[in-house]
Amino acid sequence: MGTNMQLFSRRLLLSGPPAETMGYASDMRAMAADKTGRDIALWYGMFGGPVGTYVYATRVEGVGDVHSMMTGLLGDQEYLDKAAGGAQYAAAPSEDSLGVPIHGELGEESPPVGAIAQITNATIANGRYAEAFAWGVDMAQHSASVTGVPTMFLANRFGPFGGVSWIGVQADGAAVDAANDALWSDAEYMQRLGAAGDLFAEGSGNQALVTRIA
Repeated sequence: MGTNMQLFSRRLLLSGPPAETMGYASDMRAMAADKTGRDIALWYGMFGGPVGTYVYATRVEGVGDVHSMMTGLLGDQEYLDKAAGGAQYAAAPSEDSLGVPIHGELGEESPPVGAIAQITNATIANGRYAEAFAWGVDMAQHSASVTGVPTMFLANRFGPFGGVSWIGVQADGAAVDAANDALWSDAEYMQRLGAAGDLFAEGSGNQALVTRIA
């Protein structure tokens, strides 16, 4: 695969005993990874989303690559049977997304089990795309300079138009706390936040934490 990879993710909301839902989600990840030969990570939502949120994520080269991967899985009866077995846990329809890095690159390998990703989402206000992209890149660069944690800035290829995300991955909760403390005590960071003005749709921002469990 090339270096300009995109991030394909599938978000699920599962309801039921945690041991069962986690076991089912982990088994599905293992089967999909085995059948596709992909490095697929399973993340569990800690904050910023409904309890029971799971996210599968993998690097792809684009829509054609996703289509090829999904065609293979949807033609595999064992996979289909396993997926159907999870209907008892589904609390909402699953949702797929494709993020294109505007700043930063996806690594050659997914972060290890136990890693924590801090994700900030927002939707650009109509007509402010160029300015918002520039501000988003600047904020990613400044965040990395303050915390020492590389921050990727992505635009959604599909879904709500103008959706963007900032993602920083850290080793554990202590590292997350240290990075947030550094940012929120940095006067320049606070000034840059204020400079966002009306670049983003009111109420569209959300901060979430997810941890890799498989």
